[in-house]
Amino acid sequence: MSAPMSNTSLASIRGVMILDSAGNRIMARYYDPPALPNAGRSAANNGGSRQQTQKSRKDVIDLSTLEGQRSFEARVCDQARRLPHGEIMHLPPMLVSYRPSRDLILAMVAPEHENELALWTSLSALADALNSLLQFHLEKSVIIDYYDLALLAIDEAVDGGILLEIDGAQIAARVAARHPDALGGQGSSSSSGPDGSGGSLGEQMVGTAFATARLIGRALIQ
Repeated sequence: MSAPMSNTSLASIRGVMILDSAGNRIMARYYDPPALPNAGRSAANNGGSRQQTQKSRKDVIDLSTLEGQRSFEARVCDQARRLPHGEIMHLPPMLVSYRPSRDLILAMVAPEHENELALWTSLSALADALNSLLQFHLEKSVIIDYYDLALLAIDEAVDGGILLEIDGAQIAARVAARHPDALGGQGSSSSSGPDGSGGSLGEQMVGTAFATARLIGRALIQ
């Protein structure tokens, strides 16, 4: 496990989602926000009219219910259609980093006060890991076929809303070591791309890590 992320990086992630091009959920992980022990006291001190409180409640995105999540995912998809190149969208009180890929959208959600660059870097690392693990076939049908592998990649990147890793090669290597179907289950030879090319340096590193894990496993059995 990597060392904890520094204070300059993301403090919390509220969710990671993979949606199809129509906005339907393929998979999603949502995380509870950190406890805010002074929230009640601050609200009491700030006071404000009941009308103002009701207005603020309308702006709240409720990710604690399935209905709220579905509504939020629809908004993310709608916004992604308008800005198809992918980067950062602001849906108060949330920031959403997103990357379209063929027939799906990969997105990561954080509170709006978080660092936009850190959020984008985190999403890019997860996308790079998934591309390596799925041989650059980051599309709906492949995600469904390798659902547990993709879910494992998310869990290696984020745990309980805490960002664990921002290196795509490291995420992919850990998943490959734990999942027999990663990289086609062929060790380092599977680091080639769909066209049979040698692949990137990151892919080769992941393939080497997977091959090493297999050798260690065989040695333990003997």
